Amino acid sequence: MKKAVCIVVLLLALLGVGACGSGEQAWEKPTAWQKGSVFVNGAELEGEYAMIYSEPVSTDEMGWFGWAGTELPFTAILKACGFEVAWTDDFHARMTFRNRHFALDLTTQKVSEENGDDDFIGNLGLGGGCTSCSVGEREIFFDSTTTCGFFRELGEDVRIQVDVAGLRVDVTFVL
Repeated sequence: MKKAVCIVVLLLALLGVGACGSGEQAWEKPTAWQKGSVFVNGAELEGEYAMIYSEPVSTDEMGWFGWAGTELPFTAILKACGFEVAWTDDFHARMTFRNRHFALDLTTQKVSEENGDDDFIGNLGLGGGCTSCSVGEREIFFDSTTTCGFFRELGEDVRIQVDVAGLRVDVTFVL
């Protein structure tokens, strides 16, 4: 019982220190970003890029960053891993993978399974429902957690490694 009380007190103390020391924190992604190269299973996706956001803490030779986020070209990665992607206009695409059919709507930023009204991406339950995305020309950029979650739902194991300093993203499908 003493041990449990000590643990609770310690956790409360840590929460208090974190709340006092952090001040007000903006969780919005920065407006400044850089284009990074995207590689899928070692092959560069020519003409495609990832959007890499970062705020450096220091400029030392180690390249430490205080905050970093990455959004990946979703349909370009889908094509590279075997999806068929057909654009019906500048804002809507039909996507097929292993007899599963999806619809992409850039106007609502939703991916739904064929004959389904639900937002497939929104229903992944990732990070408390937080998804970072941006819309491009015939492309949607999703954060790496959402991209991995989409493939996990399809039964695919994907690893995404981001080199912020080198402006490079590696997407690897694990067999």
